[in-house]
Amino acid sequence: MRRLLPILLLCGCPVPPVERPYAPPSAEQLMKALQDRRDKLTSLRAEGRADEMGQGAERVKVTINVLVARGGKLRLEAESPLGGAVATLVTDGSQFQLLDVRNNRFLTGPAEPCNVARLIGVELEPEQVMSVLSGSAPLEGTPSGVSWDKSKGGRDVLSLKTPDGGTETLWLSNRVWDVAAAERKDASGKILWTVVHEDFQDSGGFRFPKRTTVAEPARKADVQIRWRDREPNVTPKEGVFHLEPGGLKAEVVGCR
Repeated sequence: MRRLLPILLLCGCPVPPVERPYAPPSAEQLMKALQDRRDKLTSLRAEGRADEMGQGAERVKVTINVLVARGGKLRLEAESPLGGAVATLVTDGSQFQLLDVRNNRFLTGPAEPCNVARLIGVELEPEQVMSVLSGSAPLEGTPSGVSWDKSKGGRDVLSLKTPDGGTETLWLSNRVWDVAAAERKDASGKILWTVVHEDFQDSGGFRFPKRTTVAEPARKADVQIRWRDREPNVTPKEGVFHLEPGGLKAEVVGCR
């Protein structure tokens, strides 16, 4: 018992702050590292389990199969944990289509954030979705500074100024510069979205997280994903980012 007591006391102690163990990188250096990692990935196929806040403040759990490619191309298939399709959403960069199996509806319209949110819950542009699902975050501004976060093992913090007068902040795991978290604010300081990635691992020459959480606080929306498998730089089949109504009447929907 005497031997266990010091161990138990240590387990209850907070992790001490960590000083940066290397020379401070410049904001431009960090930005280039993130851009280089982004540019190496042209497409991604992934599978996982998603837990999102659905309508009526109820959480919905589905199995997802994702295919994303540069240019805002996205195919997202959701299945019930018990088996059976729930819905399929696609965008080709300009138009979106959603086959809602449960409600027997076929929706189409511009590939705008509100339409993408009809399946993932959080309002993001299709190209932003690829950034998030690939284990990074949308890079929406120009570098404005670097600081050091002493918590959680120590993290570089990259600040960006966005075109709308807002800010984006990215917390990067030290040395390897994985995007551990990111937060986007508009000019008034309102949080537009947050991203958290956990437990990065090497896969196919890339580093991907095992867990991803995306939130949109203003709408009280979020989606939590536990990834099972990822395959980078696949070649999408012809027509994979397009759906046919299959006898259903196409309903045109938009954000306004």
